[in-house]
Amino acid sequence: VIGTEGYNNYLKVIDPDGKRRDFFQSLANEVDRGDITNKEFLRLVAHHTGDTVEHITKELFEKVTINRPLVAYIQELKRIYKIGLLSNYTYEWMEALLEKHNLYPLFDAVFISSRHRIIKPDAAAFEKALHLTGVKPEEAIFVDDRHIHVDAANRLGLTGILYTSVAQLKKDIKSIGVETV
Repeated sequence: VIGTEGYNNYLKVIDPDGKRRDFFQSLANEVDRGDITNKEFLRLVAHHTGDTVEHITKELFEKVTINRPLVAYIQELKRIYKIGLLSNYTYEWMEALLEKHNLYPLFDAVFISSRHRIIKPDAAAFEKALHLTGVKPEEAIFVDDRHIHVDAANRLGLTGILYTSVAQLKKDIKSIGVETV
């Protein structure tokens, strides 16, 4: 949500009919969980697409754009609330993105799935992120662009919000009684 998801955009190009979607999603889950390295992931995607590792890297990592309106809203919320990042991503790329775009200061805690070897929607990912942030489930709001992750958060007692836009997020945050500055 904080940045464009290069992998899904890339998949739309290389697998437009979605016939290999499950296979490519399983590869993403493996690298996000830390079961395979980033290099292994790139090699496997290259092997199954006929593309080069260099081109895939460009499409998946170098073309990521940061959602600046969301960053501005997070900065506003950060004045009052603790903010955590819970991301299914390869740590090599996420840490580089956070550093490159100076995003670390936005977050009180950063949970990158491949560092902890747990991915959303696994309850353990949410529990670890809550622990790192120092908040209880009933105190937490979880925002994600995937229903399965929002549903998992809700089952654990967090307030889950499905992200579609910053304007929608602001409305949803306000509707649950969260004050902003």
